[in-house]
Amino acid sequence: MDELLTTRYQTLFRNYGIGGNGLVLRAKNVIVDRMEKEPDFLRADAAHFLLVNLDHMVIRPCSGYLPDPSIALPRALKTTIPPAEMPNLIEKYLQTIFEYLGAHESKPVSAHGLTRAILQTWPQLGTLFSWS
Repeated sequence: MDELLTTRYQTLFRNYGIGGNGLVLRAKNVIVDRMEKEPDFLRADAAHFLLVNLDHMVIRPCSGYLPDPSIALPRALKTTIPPAEMPNLIEKYLQTIFEYLGAHESKPVSAHGLTRAILQTWPQLGTLFSWS
């Protein structure tokens, strides 16, 4: 990946979630921990895609943290999953994806490789959140 584009994705990832939902920051910490253990595991675009996708497609709808002009943020809406369960489910979601990536994708993993991992692990991911 182009060096300038990599820097831009790194900046987006680093600043994503600042001052926002605590679940996003916990998920980000899990991703950062994995990247610190294995620096060449995810490219910057993949790390950013994973966090944004997890936030917008899992955390916000399942936790009820939905931006709405009529609601003063950061007050969460009624949840669909008990709040105490969300951190564990998010960690299982990420670990499922990380395990697949570790076994099936060349490193560093791109956003495209991450998309394949989500597709291939969908049966497990969907079960976590009662989607399938």
